[in-house]
Amino acid sequence: MSSHTEPLETGASRKAQLAVTWSRLSPLFSWLAAAIAIAFTAVFLWQAGVVSYLRPPEPIEPPPIESPTDTTTYEIKLTGYDKDNRPYSIIATKGRQDETNRDIMYLDQMLARFQNGAGSQYDITTTLGVYNKQDGSMDMRGDVVVKQGQRFTARMAQALAFIKTKSLSTTENVTVSFAEGTITSKGMEITDAGNRIRFFNGVKARFGQKTQEGDKTP
Repeated sequence: MSSHTEPLETGASRKAQLAVTWSRLSPLFSWLAAAIAIAFTAVFLWQAGVVSYLRPPEPIEPPPIESPTDTTTYEIKLTGYDKDNRPYSIIATKGRQDETNRDIMYLDQMLARFQNGAGSQYDITTTLGVYNKQDGSMDMRGDVVVKQGQRFTARMAQALAFIKTKSLSTTENVTVSFAEGTITSKGMEITDAGNRIRFFNGVKARFGQKTQEGDKTP
C-alpha cells in the first residue's frame, strides 16, 4: 500500500517557498509602485505648468544707459532771481548733470525765460543748452531762437547768454524778423540788462523793398 504523506509534504513545501519568495519581492514591488506614482505626479505637474513656474526666471538684460555715471532728470525746471530781483526760469525736456562739475547741466530742448530792465519778457529756446549754475551762463547750440514778445524774433545757430545779467552774444549768422522788416548780420549782442541790442559784421536791414547796409541798433 502506498502512502500519501510525501505528496502532501511536497505541496506544503512549494507553498512555503512561494510565500518566502513573495515576502522577498514585496519591498521591490512597493518601491516600483512608488516610482510609478512619482512619475505620474511629475508628468501632471509639468502639464499644469508648475515646473515652469518653479524654474528660475530667465535673466533680463537691463536697457542701455547713455551715461551710467551721470544723473538724468526728465522735465526739469530751474528758477531763480536775476541781479534786478526779477524772476527767471529754465525749462528742459531732459537734464543731465556733469560727472565732475556738479554745477553744470546739459539740457535738451531748453527754454529760458527772463525780463529785461524795462519788464519786457525774453524767451530763448535751443536744441541743446549747457547751463552753469555757478555763473548763470548758458552755452546754447542748435536752432537758437531769441524772442521778445511781438517786437522781434532772432534766429542763430549758437549763442552764449548770462541769464542773471540778461546778456547774450553770438558771432554766428543772425536773422531777425520784426514788424518793419528783417535784419541779417554775422553777430549780435544784448547788453544793458536786456535793454540794448546791437548787430555787427555785415549788417543788412530790409524795410519793405529798401535795403540798408551798416550797423543797426534798434
